[in-house]
Amino acid sequence: MSRPKPPPDGQLIFSILADLTPLGDGTFKLTPRPIASDLDTWITVAEAAKQMDMAPQTVRALVDSGDLRARNLRVRLTRISLQSIRDYVAKKSGDPGKKS
Repeated sequence: MSRPKPPPDGQLIFSILADLTPLGDGTFKLTPRPIASDLDTWITVAEAAKQMDMAPQTVRALVDSGDLRARNLRVRLTRISLQSIRDYVAKKSGDPGKKS
């Protein structure tokens, strides 16, 4: 397997999570980029239940019905999408245009 060719002009390719700015003296400044708003935060079922003011069993039922997005990491270790909670609460409150 051959090595990839370096980019032209000695530029380095970095992750999309940060910007590399040359300072002119041979050093660089690494500046983190803000996290894109489309990335989601995942919380526990208990945290989701507190956010929604309901029992954890009800949250699991909403996951099973498809109303909330979830990731099953292991048996009984589930993470709920915070954005799906916000969307569900906005839909239930009758204000679908509102996003927190």
